[in-house]
Amino acid sequence: MQPISKSMLSRYASLKQKKFRDQLKLYSISGFNAVETAIQSKQIQIEALLVRADQSEQANKLDVNQEIPVYELMPKQFDQLSDERNPQGIALIARKPVTVFTANDFKSNIFIYLDQINDPGNLGTIIRTAAWFGIYNILLSPNSADPYQPKTARSSAGIITHLRIYENVDIENLTLLKQDYDFKLIGASAYGKQSLKEIRFNQTKKYGLIFGSEAHGISGPITELLDKQVNIPASGIGESLNLAASTAIFLFHYQQHFSPKAK
Repeated sequence: MQPISKSMLSRYASLKQKKFRDQLKLYSISGFNAVETAIQSKQIQIEALLVRADQSEQANKLDVNQEIPVYELMPKQFDQLSDERNPQGIALIARKPVTVFTANDFKSNIFIYLDQINDPGNLGTIIRTAAWFGIYNILLSPNSADPYQPKTARSSAGIITHLRIYENVDIENLTLLKQDYDFKLIGASAYGKQSLKEIRFNQTKKYGLIFGSEAHGISGPITELLDKQVNIPASGIGESLNLAASTAIFLFHYQQHFSPKAK
């Protein structure tokens, strides 16, 4: 474990801003459990582990490659890195994966498409939920939240490193998946004419599960592409479900029909 230089501290602190995450092609994941989950990924490329001085004993429990530099930070230094009010004192810096989406190279039979999702906490929770139900490909439309911002990575509990996340997947690509590659597009909508209970998934078919923004739902042009719009019927009171909760219910229903071969 080595002390961190001022220039390195400044470099990593800048990752709280998107422009520097994009420029440096790095992002951070914080919290012991999230870091522990992240480092188990075969896809992750770790640049550094950052440890607050009082957490060195906890850090020693992590199975980190000996070649990865580990920096010890004083509490005030660690606070510069974090957007949390009470950070746990352990974070890793990872390289952003290069994932350019092309319909021709897409081999999975199931994906989630998120249309202009703008809440980073919801996005992180959806990433975590998707992995739980065995879905490892998430497509984000243009104007969606940055999946590599600290709150999203933290809300995913480190699972973000285990999935393939494609950003800026536009309607043209979605149209290709439907028309040329035979994906059935099923959208979750409060205005859907069919109940989720009525939907039956077929093992021989390929599916795209579409979810819209928290405030506006699925946008008009994408709604026109859908094969089905599906609602989750209420049994009690309330105006609507949280997006992450709706996604979890939808994916649970999907899983009941078969175990997706999504990897």
